[in-house]
Amino acid sequence: MLTDELYYGFSKSENSWHEKNNDVLHCLIVGMLIFCASAGCVLGLLSQFELAANYPLIIILLLISALFLALIHISRLFYNFGYFLFMFLFAYGLFAMRTYANSGYQALLNIINEAYSDHYLLSSVREYTEIIQDRYLTITTVSIFLGIFLVLLLNVDVFNNMYYATAFFLTFLPLQIGIFIGRYPSYLSLSFLFFSYFGIFLLRHSCHFYFVQPARRKKPREYSFDYYDKKGRLIIFHKSNARSMLSICLFALL
Repeated sequence: MLTDELYYGFSKSENSWHEKNNDVLHCLIVGMLIFCASAGCVLGLLSQFELAANYPLIIILLLISALFLALIHISRLFYNFGYFLFMFLFAYGLFAMRTYANSGYQALLNIINEAYSDHYLLSSVREYTEIIQDRYLTITTVSIFLGIFLVLLLNVDVFNNMYYATAFFLTFLPLQIGIFIGRYPSYLSLSFLFFSYFGIFLLRHSCHFYFVQPARRKKPREYSFDYYDKKGRLIIFHKSNARSMLSICLFALL
């Protein structure tokens, strides 16, 4: 009866309409944000000290890693198996290339020490032993592993929660090593970084970045969840709309 509806009010049921291919586009968008953050940090650090490396290879591998870790969220099976496979390949690759990675890390330390020595006119500086002298190869190797490690860390906090503070501290603070002595990152790396920062920030405050987890045997799809902040305020996060997320990211690009 109309009288009962007026008396008890009305309620709106949860919107469970799910656009086709929304999951894939959602994962691609978040993967690109994670890629831009990690690549911006690595490329920025390399450009600060004008280091020679295989930049296309670094960018391609970081892009593949970021998109892979994002796309495995589509299926629970893919997520469990994909994470294990990725961690295994990362650990195996690091073990197999440990000599190159270690030499690249030592080379980075030597280059940074030399830069600080020249800036502060130091009479002596500590030098680390580089087992492999080909810095182009070793710096490329260590840059790839450092970038993939950043992708792993960012994927944890950015994909589900859009924590822009985590992205900022993980990727911008390392650049202070060069900025402190007047060495600044390239415009390309800064463009990557600020695009990811603004994109993550806007998506976080839109409250519509929530990825709809696939339905499981005893648990249906969840289209929203409640969250209480530190002040006890209720914040409702709704399921994402990939097209809206893309629009927000394009706005952040401007």
